[in-house]
Order: sequence, then C-alpha cells, then structure tokens
Amino acid sequence: MNSKAIIALVMTLSAVAAVPAYAAQLEFDCDVPADHFSSVSQDVANGGSVSGTIRMYEMRNGNNLPVVGAGIFSPEKRAIAEFQLVASDTHAQSFDIIFSVNHDGDAKREKVGEVDASSAVAFNIFLSATGKAVLNVNGGEFQSDASAISGGRAMAFCSTAQFKFTNLIFSANGNGSGD
Repeated sequence: MNSKAIIALVMTLSAVAAVPAYAAQLEFDCDVPADHFSSVSQDVANGGSVSGTIRMYEMRNGNNLPVVGAGIFSPEKRAIAEFQLVASDTHAQSFDIIFSVNHDGDAKREKVGEVDASSAVAFNIFLSATGKAVLNVNGGEFQSDASAISGGRAMAFCSTAQFKFTNLIFSANGNGSGD
C-alpha cells in the first residue's frame, strides 16, 4: 500500500470515528408480570437521548403501580434526567408525566402534566454534554438543569404492565440540540 492510500485510509477512519453513534430504530415489547421490571439500554458519552413512541396494552395489579419511561443514567446507575408515565391504579384513564433530574446531588422530581392512557405517547428525553435536560412529550416541552456526565446509559423501561415502544432510538452523545 502506498503512502497516499495509507493517508486516505487514516483520514476515512478518522472521519468515521467522529460521527456520533446511533442505534438502529427499535421496537421493544416491555411485557412484565406485576412487580417486575424490564429495560433496554445503550451506553452513552457526554449525555445522550432516547426517543420513540409508547403505547399501553395492559396494566397489572401488584404492589407497585404500572410505570413506563426513559432516561439518561450515570455510571453509578443514578438517574440524571428521566421521565416516567405513572398510573394511579390499574384502571387509570391517564398517566401522570413525572420529570426527574439530578443536578449536583440535588434530586428534583415533579409532575409536569398528564397524558391519555389509551393514546400513543411520543417522547424525547435529551441530556446535553453541558447538563441541560430537555423532555418533549406529545409536543409539550420541559427543561431543567442537570448534572453533566462523561458516560453512562440511556434506558427505556417499564414495570407491572405491558407497554410497547416503537420508533425507539438511542443517541449515544449529548452534543446536539435536543430537538
């Protein structure tokens, strides 16, 4: 191989390495018995995002309420930016939207709205490399300061129910705008 070919190969490999890693679009049938938990996740660096659509199929009676959500977690498995859709009981007609952030050890959790339990819910949760958390749910946007992380996991999860995630996409870094 001549020197021009080697330089071209190195430049090509450098360009490929600089492109942010994105997982393929997934479908995740999160179908768990009462009081059990299931998740799918991907490593992230400098923040990241999870987006997709959630639809509820069945809520189950148990010691824990049916819940579904997604978030960005630190290497210590602490939620840095997370949202949950929480049912008040197994016959609930709506879910509370709970937005949680952790900013320098100060955890904040608040109800930011409600969604119809029988409708599909589009979402995107984003954590920037600088610690800006942005949640979009069915067109509503919520923002908060959060801790910046240099690594961790983006995760989609559910408990005590059957929810289906479609168009599920993980972004491995938080260098974008969150849109």
